[in-house]
Order: sequence, then C-alpha cells, then structure tokens
Amino acid sequence: MRYVRGVRHAHLALMTMSLAACSFRSAGLAGDGAVGGGGDGARGRDAIAVDSAAPGSDAALVDARIAGSDAAVAGSDAAACHAVPPSVNVDAAAFDFTAAPAWTCDGSGTTIIDSTGAGAITGACGGAPALAASVAQLAGGAPVLVVPLASLAVTGGHALHLQGATPIVLLVAGDVTVDTGGSIDASAAGITPGAGGARADACVDQAHGAALGPSAVAGAVGWGGGGGGFGTAGGQGGFDVVNGGSAVAGAATLEPLRGGCSGATNTATPAGGGGGAFEISAGGAISIGATGAAVLVASGGGAPGVTAGPSLTGFGGGGGGAGGGILIVAPAAATFGAGGIARAHGGAGSQGLGRLGGTGAAGTDGHAGEDVAAADTSGIPGGSWFQDHGRLGGLASLSSTGAASAPGQLAPATAGGRGGGGGGGGVVVSTTAPASCVP
Repeated sequence: MRYVRGVRHAHLALMTMSLAACSFRSAGLAGDGAVGGGGDGARGRDAIAVDSAAPGSDAALVDARIAGSDAAVAGSDAAACHAVPPSVNVDAAAFDFTAAPAWTCDGSGTTIIDSTGAGAITGACGGAPALAASVAQLAGGAPVLVVPLASLAVTGGHALHLQGATPIVLLVAGDVTVDTGGSIDASAAGITPGAGGARADACVDQAHGAALGPSAVAGAVGWGGGGGGFGTAGGQGGFDVVNGGSAVAGAATLEPLRGGCSGATNTATPAGGGGGAFEISAGGAISIGATGAAVLVASGGGAPGVTAGPSLTGFGGGGGGAGGGILIVAPAAATFGAGGIARAHGGAGSQGLGRLGGTGAAGTDGHAGEDVAAADTSGIPGGSWFQDHGRLGGLASLSSTGAASAPGQLAPATAGGRGGGGGGGGVVVSTTAPASCVP
C-alpha cells in the first residue's frame, strides 16, 4: 500500500500545480480588464469557476486523470496480489500458490499422502503440488509436511489417506469441500500410528499408558497395558495399578500440531498406535458434508489380540492408541452439514488371557463412522479375573450438532484382570484466522 499512497501524493501535487496554473491565467486576464470589466470582482468570479470544476475545465480533466490512474493502480495491485491461507502452525506466506494445483478428488479410489522423508503422493487428484518436508512449526513441536494447493474437493466416495512419520498441513489458497462420501483420514491402523502419531518426542511417560505399575512384578506379562492419552486420558489396564496415559497439557489448541500416543505394551502383547494429525488451512470457505456424508478422521488404533500357551501369570492385553488431532481453520467458521463430522476416537484395548492361555480378542480401531466407543472384537467390555476383555476407547468428535468427548474406559481395575486399557479421545478444533494477500 505504500506504493498506492505514493501515487496518490503525486496526484495531489499534480492537481495543485494545475490549479495554480489555471488561477494564474484567470488573474492575468482579469488584471487586463479583458473579462467582465476587470477588477477584483472579476478575479473572484474566475477563481470560483475554476474551483467548481465545470465540465471541460482543467480541474475536471485533472480529476478524471486522477481517478483513472487510481483505478489502474488498484487493478495492477489486484492482479499482482496472491491469496494466502491463514498461518497457524506454519508461515503460509513462505509458500508460492501461483502454480499450486487445484485438486478435485472425485469418485471411488484412494489418494495417499505420505509424510515420511521428503514426502510422496500416490494417485494425485490433479497436478503435483510442491511438497515441503520437515517444515518447522511456529510454536515448536515436531516438523510437518506442507502440501500447497489452490483448492481441494474430496467427493463421490473418494478417500484422501494421510500417513507417515510427521503431521501433515494442507495449505489451500481457495475453498475446501468434502462431501458425498468423501473422507480425509489420518487414523492409526492397529499398531501402525497415523501421520505423525505416537512420536517419541511428543509422547512422554505421562501420555503413554504403562504396562507395569508399582505393585506389579518386574518382567511379568500378566497385566494389561494402559491406553494412550492425548485429548482425554487413556483407560486403565487390568490389575490393581493405575497405568492409563494422561491427557496432554496444552493439546486443546493443536498449536503445535501433533497426534495421539500409542497404548502400552508388555512382553507378550503389542499396543494400538496413536492417531495421526492434520491441519486444513484455507483462504476460502471450508464445507464438510453439505449434501451428503463426509468425514474427517484421525482415530487411534486398537491393540491386536494375543495367542499364547499356559502361563502362571497369564497374558495381559495391550492398551489402545489415543485419537489424534484435526485442526480446521479459515477466515470464516467451517460449515458442517447434516452429513459432515470430524472424529478422533481412541482405539480399544485387547483381551487379556488367563493362565491357560488361548487366543484373545483384538481391540478395534476408533470408529470413523459413528460416535460409539471402540471395544475388543468380542464386544464385551471386560472386568473378570480370567479372559479379561479389553477396555473401551475414548471419544472426540465435532459436527453441526455439537462436540463429543470421553476418556478411555476408566472402570476400576479388577485384581487379577488382564485386559488392555482403552485409548483416550483425540482433539478436534475448528477455528477462524484471517487470510492474506501478498505480492
């Protein structure tokens, strides 16, 4: 805008000079008595005539030129100005959107964005965006993969799957639409974390579930692992110890962006992976499920079942993974239609086994299609001395009807129980921030 102000100052100088010239000519004519009999009165009439900028006068011509030049400057500025989405976790102005592709992901099929290493895309829905890997977040935390796009539509049952070692930021200069069966998914799958989930640099001891507690025997395999924590706490694993992962302080804003934590394992049973994390930052409007079903999801993974022979201690189930993080930001609040929802539910713990061994039921992943707590595949929440079932996963969701939140199952542990704790719910945030326009 400095350039525009400078031009306007030049216009003022030009107008002053032109008006001075007009006044000089009028005064000279009046002094010679050539107009209206001469005298000061004639000069006064001439000055009024020039100031009124009558059509065809020099002043009117100057005004017209000023208006035309202003319009030309404004048009030039608009042509050179490029829309930039809001900057929340990364500096959006550092990315070039002039050549960013518009993605239309329509119809059955899956597009995969993998944030591992330099990043990779399988089944792109348009041109190839200029991926930026290992981008530092403004608030610290793990680096992220940035995907710059001009616009994004995921419709007709298409799935945009996000996976890999780091969270993913979709920077979109224009509008984002997810509708008619479309989905964007950064969930864990069993023991495999979602994009940026279960990072060692984010999941410290208080966020992980613990497989053994203070009253457990070191090296024993009979106690269930606690569920991972994130937005809400992970659930208690079977036995008489407190071993669920806690909620993570400061997670409510998703600044920095991060995923959920895995559940706890022990020497016999793996645990569910933590849900991943992604951000959608759009310079235009964000619409989810305006005319049909549409889901954004980052659920935690369920712990797998264990198969084992007889043991004096039995075998504990693994803890479920916590749900991950979903951040939605645009200049105006995102619109959720009747079919639109964002979910980051926790995965379920797996079934523990008694001394006779056998095959335990696996915990299911956090549900993408409903706000119902995940359970193990037996469907029984657990609590017995032998064959203790996995605990229920927590909840986290946001839709047009409101939000849901619940921790992993925190029922008191049964002495001798062996089921894994449910993973805590994740974090879903929809907020507003201004977009910008840069040269």
